[in-house]
Amino acid sequence: MTKEQIFALQPSRKIIFSKNCNKKLYCHYYTTIRKSSAYYVPGEYYFVFQARHAAADHRALLITKKTILLEQLPEITAYLDTGMNQHQTKELFRRMYPQADWNTQKLDILLLQNLEADLL
Repeated sequence: MTKEQIFALQPSRKIIFSKNCNKKLYCHYYTTIRKSSAYYVPGEYYFVFQARHAAADHRALLITKKTILLEQLPEITAYLDTGMNQHQTKELFRRMYPQADWNTQKLDILLLQNLEADLL
């Protein structure tokens, strides 16, 4: 599927990355932390890396998700997902979504299987 075809999909079927933290988009399995939304398990999603490397664009299967509050973010998840420690990751979310009420705003930690990893 071309990038143009992926962008034409419904927004709920695609997830856009602006950065490829820890080069995770090239892995067979990886996580992403997102503001809580309608992510369904199991569900197939298209992931688009907006930067130079179109090879990172792929289909992925959502295997499981865990919904948390920002204050519940585990240190290990922060490091693996963003390459930053827990405090830095929390500050990143606060900067990305300054209007969010972080006392109530939920986050989804998504565990994904890259369905095209063998092609990378």
